[in-house]
Amino acid sequence: MNKMEQTETLFKLIDTIDQRIQKENKESYVFKAISSGHDKVAQKFGEECIELIIDASKMNKKGFIYEAADVLFHYLLLLKAHNISFDEVLTELKSRERN
Repeated sequence: MNKMEQTETLFKLIDTIDQRIQKENKESYVFKAISSGHDKVAQKFGEECIELIIDASKMNKKGFIYEAADVLFHYLLLLKAHNISFDEVLTELKSRERN
């Protein structure tokens, strides 16, 4: 996957999360997670991070990739739970660049 495809995939995921929240579909994992409150979203993000660390320490590449995807997804949910856009995070990263 090239950089353009990577970027498109990430921003499509962000858009999908936004759409599922807006539709208020009570069957949607995204809507249920956001509705559970920011504490629960943060807890789930933490659990996914721990699972990622475990697979990293076991040198389990397949498991690591799977958990890394879960961490990224739940990170984006956590941002939404706190009404923080991904753009705000990117802006912060940009401000840290050194020429």
